[in-house]
Amino acid sequence: MGESIEESSSPQKTLEEYFEEALPYFMAIGMSYDEFWYKSPKLAKHYLKAHEIRQKQENEKIWLQGYYTYIALCSVSPVLHAFAKKGTKPLDYPKKPINLTKEEMEKAKQEERNNRLLNLKEKLIQMSKRR
Repeated sequence: MGESIEESSSPQKTLEEYFEEALPYFMAIGMSYDEFWYKSPKLAKHYLKAHEIRQKQENEKIWLQGYYTYIALCSVSPVLHAFAKKGTKPLDYPKKPINLTKEEMEKAKQEERNNRLLNLKEKLIQMSKRR
């Protein structure tokens, strides 16, 4: 008539079977067989976190590569336009890499301020020579 719970349910996996299923993934992200089986389980947690960080870095790297490609295409697009006037030239490609860190951005701002001051100084010197 009715089946017992033990007969109707599928056999449960053992803890070892769960670990056996997880092993290839951890080996794929760089953990050795011995580390997985014989070291602290906390090590696996650190491997997972390191893997997430690497994925994020790779994603940012690929995005940045796409951004540089976009800049390059935008730079030449005036020339590629079907109805571009004769003599149209491409835009200048950036002379330096894009600043990614706060320190690089601050340094670039300071250099820009210094360049503006130098240009202003040169103009003042030229104006004083005319008099």
